[in-house]
Amino acid sequence: MTRIEEMRTEILEGNIEKTLFKLSWPLILNNLVHVLYNITDTFWLGKIGREALSALGVSWPLIGTLMNLGQGFAVAGFAFVGQYIGAKLYDRANRAAGALYSLVLFFASLTALIGFFITPKALEFMKVTQNVYPYALTLSSESLAL
Repeated sequence: MTRIEEMRTEILEGNIEKTLFKLSWPLILNNLVHVLYNITDTFWLGKIGREALSALGVSWPLIGTLMNLGQGFAVAGFAFVGQYIGAKLYDRANRAAGALYSLVLFFASLTALIGFFITPKALEFMKVTQNVYPYALTLSSESLAL
């Protein structure tokens, strides 16, 4: 029995609580790290001043929108890969995973490029004050680079 078949059997016939935890712990850990990052970011920006701290609230809708665009493509690709694995079409699953990787890399680069040029206009459209604008622009640009 191959490793994929073992995992399939575990998911379909194993203990559901154990399987859910096994599948979800990487996501839980990722979210905890993300929250710790945001808390640390807020702490240090608060030391710089109110304007820098305000930049977080102003730039987050832009950053979140662009990130969710990319996550949407990834989730759709995961669905294809999962369907192929469920149908035991492992060669197609490998091709779909490779295509997904290339597609996500392409869209991430495209989103970063578009976001880089749209961010200044978006902040002006949001009527960000002149005191907060440079901090929000810097924060948005740095987040897009990640």
